[in-house]
Amino acid sequence: MALIYTARLDPDKPEWIRRRLVAHGLPADVTAEKVGSYRFDDPAGEIGVESMLVRVGDQLYQTAFAYRGDAPLEGDVVAEAEHSVLGHRWVVDAATDPDARRILAAAVRGEIPQARLEMHDESGTYLETRAPDLTLRVIGADATGELEVPVELSETDEADLDGPRCLIAEGDGVRAVVARLS
Repeated sequence: MALIYTARLDPDKPEWIRRRLVAHGLPADVTAEKVGSYRFDDPAGEIGVESMLVRVGDQLYQTAFAYRGDAPLEGDVVAEAEHSVLGHRWVVDAATDPDARRILAAAVRGEIPQARLEMHDESGTYLETRAPDLTLRVIGADATGELEVPVELSETDEADLDGPRCLIAEGDGVRAVVARLS
């Protein structure tokens, strides 16, 4: 269960997304439209993992983040943010964070389910449980290999997906491979 607060973030998620896309080579003034997101809970309780799918023009991108309360020992820091409930947070590119990679690889192997979203206000009062706007599915037989977490995504037809174990995100007219073991 991912606990989500109606909190203020500085810098905010659109800025994190912009920074991640710029790091991938897009121009500094890039404008992205959010398509959806998904989350995983860390069984160890150390980090949060969230990925947001966005469109820039006709291209679909994935911006995957790990959220940490302590400075990371490894991984590319996207931002240091102030969270109005949780305090100072480190936002790390999940593809470079060892703990996030462990969680994502376990998800591709089918060992960790997608998180449900439990909403709370800034005082911690429970508001509701929401379904994620992207649904994840695991397909493919071979659950071994190196984890890949692509930034540029191609919308795909399931018939095109022979081969390695993949994690597919689906929602409102979108279907894309968001992680694979190869």
